[in-house]
Amino acid sequence: MNELLNKLNITFNDKTIYITALTHPSYINEHHKNYGDLERLEFMGDAVLQLFVSYLIFNEYPKLNEGEMSLIRSRLVRSDSLCKLAKELNIGECLILGHGEEKTGGRERKNILADAFESLMAAIYIDQGHEKAYKVIKKIFLPLVKNIDINDLLDYKTKLQEMVQADKRKTVEYREVSRNGTSNNPIYTFEVVLDGKIVLATGTGKSKKEAQQDAARKALEKCAL
Repeated sequence: MNELLNKLNITFNDKTIYITALTHPSYINEHHKNYGDLERLEFMGDAVLQLFVSYLIFNEYPKLNEGEMSLIRSRLVRSDSLCKLAKELNIGECLILGHGEEKTGGRERKNILADAFESLMAAIYIDQGHEKAYKVIKKIFLPLVKNIDINDLLDYKTKLQEMVQADKRKTVEYREVSRNGTSNNPIYTFEVVLDGKIVLATGTGKSKKEAQQDAARKALEKCAL
C-alpha cells in the first residue's frame, strides 16, 4: 500500500482510511470484523470522480454542450476505464480480500478493481482534502480527457447506448411515431425510449436513421444519464 501511495505522491494523515478503502466486503464477512470495508467509500468516490472529471472536461472543451460533455465523462468513469486505471496503479495487489474471493481471482475482477479505484479516490479526498484530491485526479485523467476523439461523438445513437449501458444494464429503443410529407420527401418522427417505458426525447429527419440520430442527440442534451 505504501508503494501505491508513493506513486500517487500521497503522504497519509490517517492510514486506516486507506486500509478501509482497499478492504473488500468478503474479508469482513469471512473474519467477522466490525470495521468498515470499501463500499461506503466507493459511494463517495463515485461523486468525487464525477465532480472533478466533469470540471476537467468543462475547462478543456468550452464549446461542447451538456450531452457531449456527459458522453466524455461517461466514457472515462465507466467500470472498464476505472478497472484499467486500477491495473495501471497495481491496486489489485493491495486489496484485502476474503479467501473465497482471493481463490476465484478477485484481484483481477473488473467490478472489484473499479470499486477499489473509486474508494481510493474517496480516501484521498477525505484524508488529503479537496485540492490534493483534485491534483491526483487531474494527473490521472487530464491526459485521457485531452485524447478523446471529439469526432467520435457524432454518432449520437452509439454514444447514448454507451451511456445507458454504463448505468446498470439499462436499455434504449427507437420507436417510429409518425411519417409525414410525400413519398419523395418524407419526414419521419422517432422517439427514443428508456427501459421500454420512459420517452427520453423525440427527433425528426428525412430518413429513419436521421430521425433516430436526432432523437438520440436531443436525449443526450436533455439529460446526463
